[in-house]
Amino acid sequence: QWWMMENLKTTKYRNGTYIKAIGADNNAWSTTTKGAYSAFDNNPDFVSTYGYLYNGYAVNDSNQLAPEGWHIPTDYDWKVLEKELGLTETEVSNLGWRGSDEGDKLKVEAPEKWTEVSPVWGSNESGFKALPGACRVFTGEIADPGIGAVAFWWSASSHESNELWYRSLDKKFSNIYRSHTYKNYGFSVRCVKD
Repeated sequence: QWWMMENLKTTKYRNGTYIKAIGADNNAWSTTTKGAYSAFDNNPDFVSTYGYLYNGYAVNDSNQLAPEGWHIPTDYDWKVLEKELGLTETEVSNLGWRGSDEGDKLKVEAPEKWTEVSPVWGSNESGFKALPGACRVFTGEIADPGIGAVAFWWSASSHESNELWYRSLDKKFSNIYRSHTYKNYGFSVRCVKD
């Protein structure tokens, strides 16, 4: 696999169509069923480092969020990466926190990006350079804790018609979280080369 080394920052789909930008209007974010994005806390200063937060509708949009030659990772793509990092065949299909230090192998080494030394920074052994870009919850509000504490990434795989699988890392844990949630959450996106 060949993963991008940063979170997606595009404001357009592959075909040039603009993605809907939703700023501070939490109601607009929580009620839309169209693809949308926002900067964390509606602050453009965060975008260059952490990328945008996209809802699940943007991830699944037929206009294609990923640039030419890339795709949004499926749940299976994430499992392939996780097994390469050390998770077992059984562990990758489990829900919740899985593994031991595989999350730290994804995290960027820079201490100023992950706010507390608990339990360790990251080794970035994988070259993934995971940054704690936080998320926007289904109500449109910014999650607490925010930037510097947690990271979330979508997969393109549906769990139910209104949910997608995702992955998460946390400053407090060294392993990787797997679950599914509603498409009106706002998570980061990493792409995988076709």
